[in-house]
Amino acid sequence: MLWGSGDLLGRLDNWVQDREFNARLPAREREAIARNRDLKGLYEGSTAVVIGNGPSLKEDPLLFAPNVRTFVCNAFWKHPLATSLDPDVYVVTHGSLFNHSEGSREFLVESSRVCPGSLFFVPSSGLEFARECLRGPQIAAIAQNGYMPTWKVGTLDLTRVVPFVPTVVQTAVIIALYLGCAEIVLLGCDHNWLDDFGHDDHFYAGETAGTDALPAEELPIRSHYSRMLGYVSAVWESYRQLEAIATRNGARIRNATPGSRLDLFAPPRVEFRLDTRKLQPEIEERSGRGAGPT
Repeated sequence: MLWGSGDLLGRLDNWVQDREFNARLPAREREAIARNRDLKGLYEGSTAVVIGNGPSLKEDPLLFAPNVRTFVCNAFWKHPLATSLDPDVYVVTHGSLFNHSEGSREFLVESSRVCPGSLFFVPSSGLEFARECLRGPQIAAIAQNGYMPTWKVGTLDLTRVVPFVPTVVQTAVIIALYLGCAEIVLLGCDHNWLDDFGHDDHFYAGETAGTDALPAEELPIRSHYSRMLGYVSAVWESYRQLEAIATRNGARIRNATPGSRLDLFAPPRVEFRLDTRKLQPEIEERSGRGAGPT
C-alpha cells in the first residue's frame, strides 16, 4: 500500500515516483534487493538498538539484554568492544567505501574481520565490490534514490528502492523497521554538529574513511554554516518522516544517547540494557579498567 496525501492525485504521484525509481535500477540490482523478501519481519516484535558513532559511545559499556537486536554503522569496527558486541546487523553505506580504492578495500575487510557474524547491508551499486572485500559475513543489498525529506512514496520496502537519508543511522532505522523491530532505541547519536561548527567528532579519532579527500561541498560539516543548517534541518525532517512511518507500523523510535541534541524522541520505555550493577567486574574488564594481577 502506498501512503500518500489521501487523494487520488497524490496516490498517483506516489505510484509514478515508485515506478520511476525502480525502473532506473539495473536488472542485477533489482535481483539483489528482491532477495530481501526473505528478511521481512526477521526480528518481528524485537527491540533494536541502532548505534551511531558519536563521541558519547566512548564511555558506553555496550551491554544489552539478550533479546535486543543490535545495528551498527560504517566505522563501528574501530570500537574496542566491537567484537565482543557481535552486532546483528552492520550497515555500511558511506560513499567513499565503495570507490574501489585500496583504502576502501582495507576498511571493508577489517569490518568483516572484526564483526564476522553480522548481516551486512551495503548499497546495491557496490554489492560486487562488497562481496570481494567482506569475507565471511552474510551480505544484503539496499537500493536508495530520492531523498527522505521530499520522499513521496510512503512505503519502506527493501525489495524496492528506498530514499537516501542524511545519516547512515537513519538507513539502519529503515532496515530495522523492515525487519519488524517494534522498539528502536538510538544510541551514539549525539547529533551536535552545530555546537562546534567545522568538527564532526566520533568515538574514534580521524576520518571515517578517506573523507578528507572529498570536496567541501560534499561535506556540509566543512562547508558554509548556512549549508550546515540546511543539513541539520534535513536530518530532523527525515527523523520526523521515519517516526510517522514507524507509528503507522505500530513501532516506536526512542533516543537513549546521553547529551544528544536530537530532541524529537522520548527516552526508551523498555529495559534494553543488562543490569550493570551485577556486571561491574565484566564492565571494568571490557573497558580495560580492571584491577589487574595482584
